[in-house]
Amino acid sequence: MSDKKDQITIKRGKIVIVCDRDELVEVDQSPDGMMFTFKWGITTHYTDQYMPLETKEKIKQAINLLVGGNVLIDLNNYNKPAMVTHF
Repeated sequence: MSDKKDQITIKRGKIVIVCDRDELVEVDQSPDGMMFTFKWGITTHYTDQYMPLETKEKIKQAINLLVGGNVLIDLNNYNKPAMVTHF
């Protein structure tokens, strides 16, 4: 049995945030983008006033509803903003 934990990767341009899945507490929409809340009181607000509502929903559902697997959030890609890989 592997001790490897599922990971979350959030990409935007050259910025890449990688953490264990259990370190990301919540993902929520804001009127002008997305909010990512991590353990230890760290919140990241990604601002993109042109991000479509359906893109925000896909990202939120990939994090909050799917259980197991690594998740890649690509904030550069409105059409395919979230991918889940199982191992």
